[in-house]
Amino acid sequence: RNYPGGPSAWVLANYPQFVAGNVSFIVANFLADGLLLWRTYMVWTSPWIVAFPSFVYLGSTAMSILSVFQTSRPDASLWSTTGVIFSVPYFSISIGLNILLTLLIVVRLLWMSYSAKHSIGSDHSKTYVSIAAMLLESAAPYAVTGVIFIITYARNSDVQHLVLPILGQVMVSPARAHPTAQ
Repeated sequence: RNYPGGPSAWVLANYPQFVAGNVSFIVANFLADGLLLWRTYMVWTSPWIVAFPSFVYLGSTAMSILSVFQTSRPDASLWSTTGVIFSVPYFSISIGLNILLTLLIVVRLLWMSYSAKHSIGSDHSKTYVSIAAMLLESAAPYAVTGVIFIITYARNSDVQHLVLPILGQVMVSPARAHPTAQ
């Protein structure tokens, strides 16, 4: 706050570090979404199930490239009008994809639990439910933080400056084991 011109002036003065941080976040998000897409394919073993999410993933990748290009120009930033125009759709598509893929995996695991319960007994179905719960618990912080960021960022609220650093951390933080899973 003591920087002449405030936080926005500080960001512009430290422009190369800001661009590198933005690119690092987008590359990490690209890899995380790709891994989640691959996991969804491995759980479903059907290319038809992941066809639509694959196109969404390509759209997210295209928007990330456009967002980085637009926000990396010297006369623009993540908070400029052009940056917001390209970044809001990118963040929305990426977080929506994450939620969609997580729900697809959870639905498949719950279906496998139901099938196992009816074919080999309820003792064997508990593992699938535990894994589904763990997935939801590990995806929820990113989804909630992402939705809060999109809303505050699109409305140009100062809260976005508090949420943005957290968004990158919850995206790449490792999932902890469910306390009842052994």
